[in-house]
Amino acid sequence: MAKRVVSTVFWEDEKVVDMFSPEDKYFMLYLLTNPRTTSIGIYALPVKIAAFDLGYSIDSVKVLLERFENKYKMIVYSKEQQEVAVLNTLRYSISKGGKPIEDMVLREIEKVKNISSLEMTHSRMIEWWSISGRDIDFKIKEIFEKEIFKRKEAKENNTNNKANTNTNTNTDTVDVSCNDSLTDTFENSVAPSEEQVGVIGAIDFYQQNFGVLNPYTSQQIVDAIDTFNDDIVIKAMQIALDNNARNYNYVRAILKKWYENNATTIEDIDALELEHKNKVAKKSYKKPQKESVAPKWLNQETRQEKYQGKEAAIEPKQVSEDEIAALEKLKSSVLGGE
Repeated sequence: MAKRVVSTVFWEDEKVVDMFSPEDKYFMLYLLTNPRTTSIGIYALPVKIAAFDLGYSIDSVKVLLERFENKYKMIVYSKEQQEVAVLNTLRYSISKGGKPIEDMVLREIEKVKNISSLEMTHSRMIEWWSISGRDIDFKIKEIFEKEIFKRKEAKENNTNNKANTNTNTNTDTVDVSCNDSLTDTFENSVAPSEEQVGVIGAIDFYQQNFGVLNPYTSQQIVDAIDTFNDDIVIKAMQIALDNNARNYNYVRAILKKWYENNATTIEDIDALELEHKNKVAKKSYKKPQKESVAPKWLNQETRQEKYQGKEAAIEPKQVSEDEIAALEKLKSSVLGGE
């Protein structure tokens, strides 16, 4: 689990002491330490996720973001990308240098969606980097500048290609292209991205069917959507509900099974679940029935009944007349002798 360093100087900062309310201090610490933070301070932060984490309303989070961006000038927030840049993070987050740290910073920068976040962070940190005597700060400055240059160059090339294409088309085509561009611009500015819709959909489903969502579980849901997609995560939740298991551990176990079986689409999952059901049904059909074993007392009683039956079956022995006469003769001789 990643750790974020918050310097004790935070509590002595002039802006914190003179301007921050208790709510502002809480929100700033959240921006520095929540589960989605990075060492460069630029990361995805959907407003709804922040509201869940903090226990605030969505409107309250929007007000705080606007205050920290426009009044305190401490962050940049992209509503389109739902990405925040905490501008001074790099003053405190990097405590040592080395190749692993450089690689980590490079990986995090490549994930940044909004180039303005990189430019604003670079602008805020350039003075700090210039007076710092640490090699790692110089390396981070180079990484930022290379990434910004690369993205600007790619954007310029894309613009030039579009300009050349428009030059070679007729007037009607230009009109259609302009209309399409306006439509695309409008749709991009209004409609949320697929990633944003996925996160909101899965979290809403969890809230409606499982209960209150804590920050740890919300991050797990976001990670699951990154690995699969919104529909698959919701399907796992539905299976958990069908089995009366209203906890995310059960959902995670289902997702793990699908991941281990390379089930990456709804069709793959349906086939896997059908195969599992068939195996269970086949196993229960072939399972031999357990023979009932009679208790000892029942066996003993049975044996006793059989023994009594044998005694009852014995008939008295018939005595012949000769035997009776011999017995009478023996009796007379005995009595006469007396």
